[in-house]
Amino acid sequence: ESTKLFLQELFSGLPAAERGPENPMLHTALQNYSCSTTTCQGYLAYNTSHCTDSSPCPAVVIIQDWTGMDEYEKERARMLAELGYVAFAADIYGFGTPVENMADWGAAAGAHRGNPDLYMAKINAALEQLENYDYVNSSQIAVVGYCFGGSGVVNMAILGFNVSGVVGYHSGIDPNSRVVRSSSSDLNVGAKVLLHSGVDDDAWTDVGLLMDEFEAANAKYEIVRYGKDVFHSFTEWNANFPGQAIYDHRADYRSWESTKLFLQELFSGLPAAERGPENPMLHTALQNYSCSTTTCQGYLAYNTSHCTDSSPCPAVVIIQDWTGMDEYEKERARMLAELGYVAFAADIYGFGTPVENMADWGAAAGAHRGNPDLYMAKINAALEQLENYDYVNSSQIAVVGYCFGGSGVVNMAILGFNVSGVVGYHSGIDPNSRVVRSSSSDLNVGAKVLLHSGVDDDAWTDVGLLMDEFEAANAKYEIVRYGKDVFHSFTEWNANFPGQAIYDHRADYRSWESTKLFL
Repeated sequence: ESTKLFLQELFSGLPAAERGPENPMLHTALQNYSCSTTTCQGYLAYNTSHCTDSSPCPAVVIIQDWTGMDEYEKERARMLAELGYVAFAADIYGFGTPVENMADWGAAAGAHRGNPDLYMAKINAALEQLENYDYVNSSQIAVVGYCFGGSGVVNMAILGFNVSGVVGYHSGIDPNSRVVRSSSSDLNVGAKVLLHSGVDDDAWTDVGLLMDEFEAANAKYEIVRYGKDVFHSFTEWNANFPGQAIYDHRADYRSWESTKLFLQELFSGLPAAERGPENPMLHTALQNYSCSTTTCQGYLAYNTSHCTDSSPCPAVVIIQDWTGMDEYEKERARMLAELGYVAFAADIYGFGTPVENMADWGAAAGAHRGNPDLYMAKINAALEQLENYDYVNSSQIAVVGYCFGGSGVVNMAILGFNVSGVVGYHSGIDPNSRVVRSSSSDLNVGAKVLLHSGVDDDAWTDVGLLMDEFEAANAKYEIVRYGKDVFHSFTEWNANFPGQAIYDHRADYRSWESTKLFL
């Protein structure tokens, strides 16, 4: 899903972020309830014609930011209710707690951050309140937290709360803001976890430490990093403290779309991953073209009734994995063509290059990784071939790369290639596999960047180094980390080398949807 969303953004622009104004179709009400030693006042929102005693709905608890449960959380509750859930914005501080200014917010948040037992008791009280409603399916409850509330949902995960899943936004994940899992703990994380993090909010070292804890606790998790200039409070529409806490339309939109898919997964199950079998509606053909000093043979796929000389389409180049341009890349090309793009699976090695076994793959990939000028010349040849077609909108071209090809698209970004955007899957981003940006370079990254990374593939230190380079190059980028047990080749349907390279249905599905939205 991630890839589809990325492609939509590149070629059709970024849609308006969703909002949740008052809606007469929804029942909304303030609800008093007991929470620890005080009374709390939450906010309930749901569709009474959809969620009934005889047809209970999944539910989502919202944990407030540090300013308290206010109009922001109420609006988010209405947005969730419009999706068909029972939404309950919890009140963590308690009825009557002062929340007039930063001093109040700091005092109230600090009293709970510094006392995790109290904080978790307050969250548990909200869960119990929600479970009392007959129109709630109590076996299907998720929790979403913002800022202070994001730290709360991280605590919930680490402490083993029995909920379907948790989502944290700009969560405050440094070890002083959350529960830290003991290295001697045998407690597993049962809830699925999705965290949305601004690169200018959470330090990548803190993200790495949290991932280590999640790995040790056998968590199924995803952490999305948004950059550049994505600070704290990036989803809060009125946030406007430059350099500290400021709203970011793109990060808000993409994180909300990701969360909607995550909730669908929690409550309805994971859909089948898309495939791209032969389709008589598509024109497909092998295409010979000149590439550097040799001849390459690519694979073209598009819908001739949709993409024409008078109505040219956006296009996507696919850069192969290390086994060469084969049936995998052809199928991905058909999948992109079915979305309305002209797709071209490039041949980087050249026609006739041996690709029979690992020794061949290593030799061919190494000849290009070790010679970035040659590698980029081969990619440029594919771009030029695509631009020759009258049914291609040459101002709207993206490049998607897998494995060896993922390293190629990272190189393209760092070297300033003039394309709309690049997407890399299990890319091989360690400094020995890609171009490293010089600290003295003044070259900016013009293409938008989306990278999908398995936690058991790329080291978090290598991800951090790449983010530092992207920040210095003013890149607009997003890096998604999938765990646990997400290894290399997680999108390749036939990959089956346990502990090294293996297909992962969930990571494949979510990364593809994200990329569709990006394009």
